Amino acid sequence: MTSIFVNHSARYQVGERVYVLITLPEQQRAAWTEGHIVSEEVWKNTISSNGEPSPRHWYSVNYHVGQNSAVCNSSPSHGNILPREEWARKLIINSGGQWLGEGDV
Repeated sequence: MTSIFVNHSARYQVGERVYVLITLPEQQRAAWTEGHIVSEEVWKNTISSNGEPSPRHWYSVNYHVGQNSAVCNSSPSHGNILPREEWARKLIINSGGQWLGEGDV
C-alpha cells in the first residue's frame, strides 16, 4: 500500500525528486522511498471551509521499490510529499519508525 502526502504550502515541479511513504503490511513496517513528480493537475474551482476560492494541486509521482515501479496520486488535502531526504528521515524516525535503506525495502 502506498500513501503519498503533499505539503499544503509547497508547489512541486514535474521531474522534482520527492519521497513517498510506502507501507509493507506483510513486514509490519513502513518506509520512505524516492520518487519523481510526473504530472500536476490544478482544480481551480474548489472552495475552502471559509468560502474562499482554494485551488487544489493534484500530483502523480512515479516511484521505485526494488525492481518495481509504480505511480501514485496525491492531493494537498492529504498531508506531505517530502521534497528533501532529511525531512523524510526526520519524520519517520521522530515518529518511532525505522528508516529503511534501499536493500531493506
